[in-house]
Amino acid sequence: MLVLLAGAANLAGCSAPESDTQRIQRLARKGDVEGLAHEIAKNDATVGREAVRALATLGEKAEPQVRLALGDSRAPIREAAAAAYPQVAGPKAAPDLARLARLDADPDVRAVAVTGLGRLVALDEMEALFEALEDPNALVRRRAVSAVERLVGRRYDICASGTPEERHRVVAELREEWPRIESHTRQYHEGFRPPARRAED
Repeated sequence: MLVLLAGAANLAGCSAPESDTQRIQRLARKGDVEGLAHEIAKNDATVGREAVRALATLGEKAEPQVRLALGDSRAPIREAAAAAYPQVAGPKAAPDLARLARLDADPDVRAVAVTGLGRLVALDEMEALFEALEDPNALVRRRAVSAVERLVGRRYDICASGTPEERHRVVAELREEWPRIESHTRQYHEGFRPPARRAED
């Protein structure tokens, strides 16, 4: 009987091993960016993707780790990083997202990068969006249509499923029009930005 009671006490003192998700949540609560970066470096891309998403909740201090993940060899990690990077880097994320939109081999990564450019109102990267309108992948093209229309503030006769010739014609028209409307477009978006914070006396 005493042996059984002792065994029960030992079992009661044992806890289930920490799951990957629980470990990542614990690291995020602690704000442990290096610990989360270590999780990204592991071979399990699913765990790494969760870690990148956790870094996105930590703000600016996680910017170096998320930026590093943009160049990971695994597409799911790069995709998660492309979604997270604007959250931790703000507008300065735009050039890296434009590079992914142009050059990444995975269409899902390119699509997320294009979406990020639209959400950042990355007017300095319009050429990357024009190029994405002619991307070989239909998802990327659809995201580019949404981003361009969001930034320019009007709808265009752009069909993501149209022929390459049709898309090329519309993109050529957009490139020709952009210099004429760029200034007005920038002024329009400036009106929606919060005023710069004044230094306290």
